[in-house]
Amino acid sequence: MVGRFSEQKDYPTFLKAAKKVSQSLPDTYFAAIGDGQTKQEMRDLALRLGLSGHTIFTGLRNDVPDLINTLDIGVLVSHYEGCPNVILEYMAGSKPTIAADVGGCAEVIEDGKTGFIVAPRDTEALAEKIITLLKDTSMRARMGEAGRKRVEECFSLKKMVQSTENLYTELYQQKYSH
Repeated sequence: MVGRFSEQKDYPTFLKAAKKVSQSLPDTYFAAIGDGQTKQEMRDLALRLGLSGHTIFTGLRNDVPDLINTLDIGVLVSHYEGCPNVILEYMAGSKPTIAADVGGCAEVIEDGKTGFIVAPRDTEALAEKIITLLKDTSMRARMGEAGRKRVEECFSLKKMVQSTENLYTELYQQKYSH
């Protein structure tokens, strides 16, 4: 999971799901990429959950795209979000993405096609979706490729500029067509 360590990002749900995943798939490792006020608390939680040997806390990094390339799955389980850039970064890196159903996450991720949407704070559902993706390499590849294409088609700079131009044109026509 990539994100600052704060209450908003809900690392406890991520780590509790990681515990369940590691019970089913003991060779799985988890990355917690970022820094922030709750980092030590989350390290302590990982230790209490028996995940210290399965969880890598990288700290603040400037090479996040390179780190994303080493992941199998992108996860974001925040309590609230707008349209999180990290989801677009995961998808641009061809990673199937699992996110909590908050803010604009469900507008970016096509549930079942580019990743999965789970209820906020739902450790069971998160663990289940992680396990599903880890066990099915072809599903991971398919969803990752679909996500990459979705970012290129809907969220590229060219597409965003085109959408903004279209909006301005529409507003201009509405104002001056009367």
